[in-house]
Amino acid sequence: AFHLNDSLKPCGSKVDRHAHIGQGTIGCEGFACLMQDSRFVEVPMVLETPKGDHGEMDRVNLDLLRTLATGEAGFRARIAGLSPPSPGRGNSPAGSAVCAMD
Repeated sequence: AFHLNDSLKPCGSKVDRHAHIGQGTIGCEGFACLMQDSRFVEVPMVLETPKGDHGEMDRVNLDLLRTLATGEAGFRARIAGLSPPSPGRGNSPAGSAVCAMD
């Protein structure tokens, strides 16, 4: 199974700090490649992103993953209510995040 979360720290840092999809070092392009790879269609995936104050961020992250899986050329996905984690809180929704691929 894949455990899906973006990473606040770079690969090889030996630090496991979860971030929202598209808001870390993997980014939208990395997740788009994973979600569009036919080799992984039957592989279970577990969402491991910050949940938000009321669990609302799971839907935001899942919606973005589904959008990335479609592979639409030049799409721009806007996910309302997502902000990069702030020190000490890590999952407070506010503002908006943009994940753009051209």
